[in-house]
Amino acid sequence: MKPIITVVIILIIFSACNTNQQPPTKKFPKEKVGQKQKSKPYDWNPLWNRVKKYKEVSTAYSKKSEVPKDFLIFYRKFISDSLFQKEHINFTKLIGVIGACEKTTVLTKSNWKFDDWEFIDEIGIDEKWSNTFYASNTVFFFEYLLKEVGTIRQLGFEKNNNKWYLTLYFADDC
Repeated sequence: MKPIITVVIILIIFSACNTNQQPPTKKFPKEKVGQKQKSKPYDWNPLWNRVKKYKEVSTAYSKKSEVPKDFLIFYRKFISDSLFQKEHINFTKLIGVIGACEKTTVLTKSNWKFDDWEFIDEIGIDEKWSNTFYASNTVFFFEYLLKEVGTIRQLGFEKNNNKWYLTLYFADDC
């Protein structure tokens, strides 16, 4: 009797290991500040459309030396001064999303946390990464991409009245 039970257990383990798992979709449950909503998926289209727009109106670069000087001055203050950072986020226009496997957090003025990530230091392309930026007189868009995984971070800035403002923030923390 024991050999039959052993065979059945082995077959169950073997079949469990061979089940096909579907890859995760790009839609995560939507979350309002302080409240999870599992029934309604997040609509990613506004984010993808904004990314497409930024790429259409700007030129791609992959060298740090090509970052526009006025943006570089703004960037240094943006990542070092939390008050300046919050003042230079256009929350009425911001598409800010953090996707973390089982939940999606939509960023707002009330849940924004200071981000001091020195993303300019990450610009460059090698065998693992393709970290590029797109720039024009009024747009600066940074894309942080691990070649085998996909996009991990995107930051988009727009210039309004000669001042830069963050208008897109995407982080895939899954």
